[in-house]
Amino acid sequence: MREIPKCSCGAHSWKHGSASFSILLQEKYYTCDVCHKVGLQISHTGYYVFLIYNQASAELVTEYINGYLLDTSREYKIEVEGVRERRENSDIADLLTSMGIDSSKGWKYEAATDEMGEFIMVPSKIWDGGERVYEYQDDDGNRLDTDQVVLREEMKKIFDKHNDFPGNIIAPWMPVYFPFFMDGYLLVNSEWREIPKKLKS
Repeated sequence: MREIPKCSCGAHSWKHGSASFSILLQEKYYTCDVCHKVGLQISHTGYYVFLIYNQASAELVTEYINGYLLDTSREYKIEVEGVRERRENSDIADLLTSMGIDSSKGWKYEAATDEMGEFIMVPSKIWDGGERVYEYQDDDGNRLDTDQVVLREEMKKIFDKHNDFPGNIIAPWMPVYFPFFMDGYLLVNSEWREIPKKLKS
């Protein structure tokens, strides 16, 4: 990732401040050594934004982030995951067809059961009761008639292939609404691009 943008005053002298991290949301705070504006780097579901504002506007900035900005990043994530899933499913359908399996019946990775409906178990060094055997099945629960070891290896290649950075799947969306009381940048193709200011329509 590129270094963070310059401050609105033109200086590039940021002092590190606090930070907060969760599974989906990361926030890093900075203070400009020259004009003392706040710099806030936000990462949410693969959507990276850098905001610059006066401390007096902090409450309005928080309201904007928790409302419009996070909603935008969630919608972006949904779109990215939809594209990722369609590409994966296309590759999986091609793989199953190449292995002589009717891909129209679907696929899932489930715990195998015997004729009595009991889970099939194998010995385990971790669990005293053994571990369940998992296998690829069609949507009706029928085991796919192929070498399951080979299928797992090929499936992993497909999932690894599509486990890409969100911005490489779909370019992040510029916020349609961006208030005038702060400056902002969106990370697109490893470059920080200024977010145009625009009032709500």
